[in-house]
Amino acid sequence: MKVMELHELTEHDVYEFCAAHQYPNHWNANSLYVALEDFKLLEPLLDVVFRNYHYYGPQKVLQTEWKALKDLCDAQPQQQNALTDLVLAVDHWLIAQNYGWDYFWIFGV
Repeated sequence: MKVMELHELTEHDVYEFCAAHQYPNHWNANSLYVALEDFKLLEPLLDVVFRNYHYYGPQKVLQTEWKALKDLCDAQPQQQNALTDLVLAVDHWLIAQNYGWDYFWIFGV
């Protein structure tokens, strides 16, 4: 799964991982982006963690929800490499860009 920064985008059908303090702004230079096709790997897991995940709008993600999602990712051996890349990138990004807030946003396509 390719996790991109704004300057790497070649398409606009992406999900944006947005830091809490950037909400509601889109297309942030400090956000992470995942192509729609790659993000689909997460959909079955998101549907477990969130009652009504907003695929086409903003979704607030609490740190406890992110941890639950990561735990589900660890239990998916058939897709573990792709999911591990995303989890590691987002974890690093949260430390560097989310400034200790207890939530972040994922903006849908």
